[in-house]
Amino acid sequence: MTLDRVISEVKDERSREYILNRLPYELEVKTAESYLDKEDLDKVQNFAKDTGDFKSLSKVDMMVIALGCKTARLRGEDHLVHREPKDLGEFRPERLKAAYDAYSDHDTESSDEDGSDEAKNQDEVDEWGSVGISR
Repeated sequence: MTLDRVISEVKDERSREYILNRLPYELEVKTAESYLDKEDLDKVQNFAKDTGDFKSLSKVDMMVIALGCKTARLRGEDHLVHREPKDLGEFRPERLKAAYDAYSDHDTESSDEDGSDEAKNQDEVDEWGSVGISR
């Protein structure tokens, strides 16, 4: 299963034709606007913000993750989907902890005082309406 938005990102016509007609299995293509739930998209956005990945994920990336969340829920496997990100501290080598902490302190101090970063993020959040998924 995939989304129409993913297929449209395949620029090469020959590759797209192969994906749609020649795979050794039938690929179910869902329309993002009608199939995805805003609730799943909101969860993905919030999770990405919590992990710091929000700015690096495209709208289509987040839609694919939301598709996975919905698929898990429909299969009764939503308990396998993380609700909150794991603490990244558990992945940091102990010998580099001081460097990570110093870098984190620097990021906090250098953020905009006027809130322009927050305003930019809000603009990106509002973009979901432009793809026709707000309900």
